[in-house]
Amino acid sequence: MLPKLRTELLEFFVDTQERKARISFDPGWDSNGFNETSRTELFQLLPHVDFFEPNEAELKAISRKPTIAESIQELSAHYDGVVALKLGELGSRIYARGQIIGDAKSFPTQVIDSTGAGDVFDAGFIHGIIKKQDFLEAARIGNAAASILISRKGAGHVRFPTLIEITNLH
Repeated sequence: MLPKLRTELLEFFVDTQERKARISFDPGWDSNGFNETSRTELFQLLPHVDFFEPNEAELKAISRKPTIAESIQELSAHYDGVVALKLGELGSRIYARGQIIGDAKSFPTQVIDSTGAGDVFDAGFIHGIIKKQDFLEAARIGNAAASILISRKGAGHVRFPTLIEITNLH
């Protein structure tokens, strides 16, 4: 929720939804710590989102609840779409309409650099959705992509996994 885009995101999401496109949304970490203004803006956006992809820390900060279960319950008061919750070395967990669908385990790897792992998970997850995979299979693709990325050093695209590498891993 980049600060400069905040005033435009709701209009953009509504317009996108009216065009029958699906929206995937990773909130990223809010530099204000998800204060009341940020939370209100986020809760206004969520009804227009198909796939919400926070990590555990973001989810708990947004909900202001200490556990994942309580956080999902709080989020469910504002959102009934799919949550692809990123759990780091534990993989990811998928929820739909506030109910757990299942866990997608991570892949064992040596962590070299975790920068960008969440974004690469998102890309893999979206790829799986576009390819009409079920939510758990899409999450496994995201986990595989992130696992490969974090095992590499370097900058930019040289760390990004190829589809062949992801397919071979997962």
